[in-house]
Amino acid sequence: MQDFAIAVFVKTPKLSPIKTRLAESTDRAFSDEFYHHSVKATEEVVLTVQEQFSNLCPYWAIAEEQGLTSELWSGFEKIWQGDGDLGDRLFQVYNTLKKRHRFVVLIGADSPLIHKDHFFETFESLISGTDFVLGPAYDGGFYLFGGSIDLPKPIWKKVRYSTNTTCTQLKNELQSIGSIRELEPIWDIDIKENIQLMLKSVPSNKDLLHSQIGIINWLSNNFNP
Repeated sequence: MQDFAIAVFVKTPKLSPIKTRLAESTDRAFSDEFYHHSVKATEEVVLTVQEQFSNLCPYWAIAEEQGLTSELWSGFEKIWQGDGDLGDRLFQVYNTLKKRHRFVVLIGADSPLIHKDHFFETFESLISGTDFVLGPAYDGGFYLFGGSIDLPKPIWKKVRYSTNTTCTQLKNELQSIGSIRELEPIWDIDIKENIQLMLKSVPSNKDLLHSQIGIINWLSNNFNP
């Protein structure tokens, strides 16, 4: 059996601002409710993957140290992201979990249509000897990072995050130290327009889980383009 970790990066409502860019283009109540649904959808996908990989340990990677005691983050193991900018926190979580597990996968909680097949393809690639797996988002970021080897902190720090070239920058840095497999692109949700485009591209050829159907139905009833 292979040894995997999946870390879902999350923020705790009332302790940190949630989906600030989405709130600016919609409103705070909508963005908070969207985040709640998206976290639930992500959790269900990870649990579905865990059912087929018994040696998989899922984690909530929590932005706030105080959030480690929140009842919101039950069910998975918990790890604090640490201080610093996103590059610092990605390094902290990946480096910590790489000391515990052979393979580590990092995802956010704002890609509600992530599919179990994305994880299966990632695991298969890593087991087969690929050093890194990247899931590019349509907006230029990435929704998934997987690795089988150590990654120096300067690599994480060189990347400019939240830009339309973030994934390309990270890919260019990774190419200097290992092999890379890219997954299909999907939408992660940062602004109102992302939701419009995601709803137009809901896959008909893949089975959606209960929570994913739930967020699609909720958006259909509550989203105002």
